[in-house]
Amino acid sequence: MGARIYVQSGIASGTVHWIGRHVTRIGSDPAMDLTIPSERLAKHALTLEYREGTYRIHNRSSGPIYLGGRTVESGASDTWMDADLLELADSVRLAMEWDNDPAPSAKPADRAGGAAVIGPESDAAECHDAPVAVDKQSTRVASASAVPASELDRAKSSQTLTQIAVIVACVMGGILLLVRDQNAGSSQQVNLPSFAKIVSQTRLQSDDQLDALLQRLQYAEAAMIRGNSTAARQRFRMVRSELMSRSAQATENIQEPMAAEYQDMIRWVEYRLSQL
Repeated sequence: MGARIYVQSGIASGTVHWIGRHVTRIGSDPAMDLTIPSERLAKHALTLEYREGTYRIHNRSSGPIYLGGRTVESGASDTWMDADLLELADSVRLAMEWDNDPAPSAKPADRAGGAAVIGPESDAAECHDAPVAVDKQSTRVASASAVPASELDRAKSSQTLTQIAVIVACVMGGILLLVRDQNAGSSQQVNLPSFAKIVSQTRLQSDDQLDALLQRLQYAEAAMIRGNSTAARQRFRMVRSELMSRSAQATENIQEPMAAEYQDMIRWVEYRLSQL
């Protein structure tokens, strides 16, 4: 229940703000409800308002801001949907996420206390296991006393060698996987444009279809950054499907070559899907 804002860049990157009021003021001033330390961000950059089941932003800064790829001029308003990326001055990026009910609500109680969350069942399990461990240890000691010392030494030596062999195998396996992943990542990043470059290049074009694809790509990127792999994978696949359809249409119509921005998007989507 409730909605929250994720700060994805700048000094406050990685912080989460739960929306507990119907009106939330955002800016660089410490008096704001959500303060984002930034030299170029306005003291009161925008106002977030919850009304009739949706959130709307009101641009209070002197320049434009960008919401889901759309430009929101100074003094204008727009609807902020789940997973829309909001880009403010000084490259400040915010993302919103909500559950079934997006209405403002208090932040859930902190569940950091491991023992309190797990409850008495965990303690009971530990108390139950302790005697068993002692009994097994006693059994091993009793059995060891009946075995000659030479046989015990050979058994210990064999066990030690086995453990060393297992450790070496695990280390080598980890190294091989690391090298493989690095090689794969290197090959995939060849000629790979940055996401910021894709956004900036796309905004220079007057292509409604391209703008719509960029918005969907930003949704997928937001889910990826938040660590929601399931949503990110689904959204990237949807974007890829649309890009492939667009590519097929461009191939059939020789008079309409496919823009380089589409090619950059395809490479970025394939790269992201390879990471999921």
